Amino acid sequence: MTHYSDDELAWHSLKPRGEIVRHLEECVECSARNGKNQRFDAALSVADTWTYPQNLRSDEDQVRGHLREIGSRISNEMAEAEQGLRALISDPPSFLCRDGPWEHEFRTAGAVRVLCDAANGACERDPLHALKLANTAIVIAMSFNPAEHYLGIAVHQLSGLAWKERANALRYLGRFHEALDALDQAKRVYERADANPCDLALLLYTRGIVLYRSAHASEAEQCADEATAIFAAAGDRVRYLHARMLRASVRYWRQDFAGARDDYRALLARAKEEGDDLLGARLSSAVANCDLDLGDAKAAEPTLLDALRVFQREGMETEVARVRWALARVPLVDGHFAIAISHLRASRLECERLGMSNAAAYISLDLAEALVATGTNLHEVQEISRELLATFKAAGMVNEALTALAYLREATRARTITSAKVRHVRQFLTRLEDQPTLRFDPQQS
Repeated sequence: MTHYSDDELAWHSLKPRGEIVRHLEECVECSARNGKNQRFDAALSVADTWTYPQNLRSDEDQVRGHLREIGSRISNEMAEAEQGLRALISDPPSFLCRDGPWEHEFRTAGAVRVLCDAANGACERDPLHALKLANTAIVIAMSFNPAEHYLGIAVHQLSGLAWKERANALRYLGRFHEALDALDQAKRVYERADANPCDLALLLYTRGIVLYRSAHASEAEQCADEATAIFAAAGDRVRYLHARMLRASVRYWRQDFAGARDDYRALLARAKEEGDDLLGARLSSAVANCDLDLGDAKAAEPTLLDALRVFQREGMETEVARVRWALARVPLVDGHFAIAISHLRASRLECERLGMSNAAAYISLDLAEALVATGTNLHEVQEISRELLATFKAAGMVNEALTALAYLREATRARTITSAKVRHVRQFLTRLEDQPTLRFDPQQS
């Protein structure tokens, strides 16, 4: 059994993690060390612990006392900010319209940490709100004077964290050039704070994701490799696995589905050893998508069901919807088109309900493929083509996307449509998201 380090257990006491809680229930060794750490922390809060004869006090004692005071102050500031900003953070329109709260009582280091945490949590469900939260954190953090603030030069680390969360939000919005600029700024600020290697490795990891999403595969691999080496040296097993997962995702993007599947499977075994159920679910989903792309629907289904159970338990609605979409593709890949049509309709409704319009559009293309395969309802395929053309045009998609959809609509109208043509359009649109300079070639279908 793999054990957690004292540093990981200490961070867990500040911000509990579900996988560590479950591990502590099973592991006697880690549970004993965690109890010892908690007793030590409790002793630090007792006044007698800090009462020594004056002649026994050392510079080291004074440093520890100062660090304890800083930790207590940030903790109090975070508690105040969480209470005062909770309503605004959970209400994006109100937050967007307000400019005042951070001008006075919430212009604190604790407020910066709270806003950064909120931005990180909002990236997937509402990246525009996440961007606003991160930008507000930057404004506050940049207002601190290192010469006067109780954190000293460590205020630069707060600024670096805020810039990193801005980059994350921009990544989810697909604004990759701006995301890279934000990461450059984060690195400059971190270096002024003499940041530790893991902070810089996180920037490398995030940069790798942005480069991967913007079709710079070789550069993304380099970032992933450098981050992996730093996390390995620091003993950060969880982040090490995430960096390795990025490497596998680049392989998947290159359409090396078999190679990516092998990598994901190896990482899945490691995640299970670590007891990290959430990372395991993400990797299970990745393995299954490789299986589907390789035409192995039977292998994909049980892996997807494993991922679904974890995402449902964690209440991650968007991830649940994505896994159900993949499950709806299982009968499509397996040639059971009538079942696929029923499941894809339900999946599309679920994504529409959750506001996942982009996913709903791609599900419509899967549905069109299934309908064409049955050859019984080309009128609905025509309707799907028209709706998608209007949706992509309203979203400001590039001309090549509209060209591909117009090709699909005309092929349906001329009754020359085939499942292969629908798949070709779908694959092209998927790659176009990451490679906006691609050109649509109808001959490849």
